[in-house]
Amino acid sequence: MDPVNIFDFETIARERLPKEEYDYIAGGATDELSVERNRRAFESWALRPRVLRDVSRLDISTTVLGTKVDLPVLIAPCGGHKKAHPDGEFATYRAAASRGTILAVSANSSTSFENLAQSASGALWVQLYPFRDKEMLTNWLNRAKRAGYKAVCVTLDSQWPPKRERNIRNNYKRVRGVNYPPAGGAAGAPRLGARAVFIGRPLFWGLAADGEHGVARVLDILKEEIEITMAKCGRPTIADIDASVVVKAPRL
Repeated sequence: MDPVNIFDFETIARERLPKEEYDYIAGGATDELSVERNRRAFESWALRPRVLRDVSRLDISTTVLGTKVDLPVLIAPCGGHKKAHPDGEFATYRAAASRGTILAVSANSSTSFENLAQSASGALWVQLYPFRDKEMLTNWLNRAKRAGYKAVCVTLDSQWPPKRERNIRNNYKRVRGVNYPPAGGAAGAPRLGARAVFIGRPLFWGLAADGEHGVARVLDILKEEIEITMAKCGRPTIADIDASVVVKAPRL
């Protein structure tokens, strides 16, 4: 049966991926408390429905950093898409472009910045870690700019490696992304008011299930659910969504 929600894709991914790869995608750091808390925090909020509003025409497009997107769901910079499908980031990029949204390319991408930028039409952003090597940092930014990347996503919580316990138990070895220079080379020496959100794990679930088409289907499901929710809340556009829509969920 075809998946009807995002977690159906996770079930397929769990069945198809090697255990160590699924655990890498699904796991979190240090007892995975934040993974659990994030879900509980999301569930602690409810949306206030509004009826007798004109929602005959819905528009879920928005702008993020001056870039127009047709869907307020962007692809987060997660590394190594080939873990889930041989086409890797190429499949993800084609799916994102076909749905009018943005792929933020991970610093640990399994595909080079340049090759990915030549593969399809669409907006691309790039992830950047605050490298101590200033020459490497400058080279990274120059390469991305020459390739046509439009924005930089700076990751600041990586100065100390996390304790990923599933990876330790699986003896999982992370492979450095192809965009880094060879070792020994010259350079080696969801909140209120947001215009859009990033997704991470669901892109891997979609890739594992059906490559490019799986990612596109994940985005289609999210689009459908956003449109239904906006209609139920009487908000025909993203700009119409304000803090009055969100309330604390009542205690059960």
